[in-house]
Amino acid sequence: MRPFHALAFGALALPLSAFAADPHSYAQPDQVRVTHLDLDLKVDFPHKQLDGKATLKLDWKDPKAQSLVLDTRDLKIASIEAVDAAGKTSALKYALAPSDKELGSKLTIATPQHPAQVRIVYSTVPTASGLQWLPPDRQATGMQPSPGPRPSRPQPPPRPTRSTRAPGYAGHRSRTHSAKQG
Repeated sequence: MRPFHALAFGALALPLSAFAADPHSYAQPDQVRVTHLDLDLKVDFPHKQLDGKATLKLDWKDPKAQSLVLDTRDLKIASIEAVDAAGKTSALKYALAPSDKELGSKLTIATPQHPAQVRIVYSTVPTASGLQWLPPDRQATGMQPSPGPRPSRPQPPPRPTRSTRAPGYAGHRSRTHSAKQG
C-alpha cells in the first residue's frame, strides 16, 4: 500500500509544482501571465543598441494582483503604458530594481486596473550582456557591426521557463550606412 500512497501524493503535488516560484525569475505567473508578445526592434549599429517596443498580452490569474513583475537585463526603460481593448493607452508607474549579477533587474509595473495589454518602450545599453557587436572584419558582409548572441559568458541571462514563456511576433528595422565601414 505504501507505493500507492506515494504515487497518489505525487499525482496531486505535480500540478501544484507547475506554479511553484521559479528561483531563476522574478515573474509571478500565479498572479499574471504573459500570453503573447509583439516585439518591434530597431537596430542602431552606430550606437550599438537595440531600440524596442514590446507589447505584452496578459492573462490575470489573481484578481487581487496589483502589479506585473518582469525579468530584464541591461535595459533603459523610456515608457510603459496600459493598452485597453479599444487601443486607448494610459501611462503606468513602474520601478526598475538594481541589477542582480545572476537574475538581472526586476521590473515592477503598477497595474491596479488589470489592463489587457502593456506596452514597454526601451533601449539596450551598448554593453548589454545578451548582445555581441561584431566588428566589420568578422562579418561576411564587412559592412557594419552585427548584434548576435555571445558565444560564451559566465552567467547566461534569465531564460523563460515553462511557467513564463509566451508565443510572440518580432519585427526589426536597422539604421543603414551610406559608406562601407572599415
